[in-house]
Amino acid sequence: MARTVSYPCLSMTREEIQAEFGDPVRIEARLTFHRRVIAEEEAAKIICDRVLVGPSRWWGNAIRQDEGSRTAGMINVLIERAEVNYCRSPLDTLALAEIAVSIAKQLDVREYPYDYVYKVRGQAFREQAYMLSYLGRLREAAAAAERSAECLDQIPVPPPELSRLDLVRSDIARNMALYEQAVAHAQRAADNFLMFGDREGWLKARAFEAAALFESNDHRGALAVYRGMEKHEHLLDDRFRAQRLHNLAICAGAAGEFEAAVPYFTRAAEAFDRLGLPVDGVKCRLGIGASLHRSGRHSEAARVLRKASQEFQELGMQGDAAYAALLLAECLLVLEQHDEVMAICRTLIATCTRAGMEASAMTALAFLRESIATGRVTPVHVRHVREFFEDRNAGGERPFAPPAPGGQA
Repeated sequence: MARTVSYPCLSMTREEIQAEFGDPVRIEARLTFHRRVIAEEEAAKIICDRVLVGPSRWWGNAIRQDEGSRTAGMINVLIERAEVNYCRSPLDTLALAEIAVSIAKQLDVREYPYDYVYKVRGQAFREQAYMLSYLGRLREAAAAAERSAECLDQIPVPPPELSRLDLVRSDIARNMALYEQAVAHAQRAADNFLMFGDREGWLKARAFEAAALFESNDHRGALAVYRGMEKHEHLLDDRFRAQRLHNLAICAGAAGEFEAAVPYFTRAAEAFDRLGLPVDGVKCRLGIGASLHRSGRHSEAARVLRKASQEFQELGMQGDAAYAALLLAECLLVLEQHDEVMAICRTLIATCTRAGMEASAMTALAFLRESIATGRVTPVHVRHVREFFEDRNAGGERPFAPPAPGGQA
């Protein structure tokens, strides 16, 4: 059994650490244990490659039926795969985290060191908490985060390990609109990462802080945080750098700095295109068009928005294509190009009819077409319909109602 293996920790005295590393028996026991975990991980990768196929609801039973799956190495591999794949399929990633939790809860402290068992349990619960938060299951996420804390608090772990849990708690608090808590968790994580020289962790924590500030409507505070990350931007991977530029642009626009937002969106679009992420790229081009429009550069905005609307259509994202087209119509009304606005409206109605959009969306477009046909259309009418589509694309469900009479551009 590996029960006798011990680990140096922050609370150990210098003498205890010297005894730990000066004892050949302890060193050999440590090396033997780590070789065992590595072997378990290699076996787990083979099992996962074989059984993680088909619908994810089958995966748990498939893994548990393999006698070699109930190991700490399997937990490590499942967590690693969850962290890599969460953007591709959140539900599948949650399934991986939940399988890791189920195995972790059954690990026997007679087979592994006590502190190692509780470390991997804490990590599994932490991964589960993050994915539950990502999917909007916030109460379950908060409960899983508490289970993670209970496990990690039982053992001596370095602060960066707890900082990762703080980031999960920040994400949960932000999604619950508990913004002060979200900022506090992110700032504590950033401080601990920095104290241990983990600049990448510090950058990630600062991004969590900025997200919480932005959603609390402190747009300038969020913008300052993102700008403060620039000095260490070279430490970020390509996708994180692109996301930071995108977030900078969004914060600048929300803070009213539309001219500053344009180059941020432009650089982000170029980065996403290089990474082969077309959806993110076209969303940045939509942001460019919106920023140009709001800064009064309507002709330039119209050129960009035509392209963005077409790209959304080619990607099959009809709701986003409609939103971009409506923003284009706003620009064209300012430019007094009414004929093209009518053509956009006819095209939108035909497209949305083919796409089977709900009645409320069709009612909004019919109102806009009638306003144009009777010569009563103003930018206020178009903006009202566009904002309805913006809410709809964000998941809001409400019936369409015309704007109150007397509205002005």
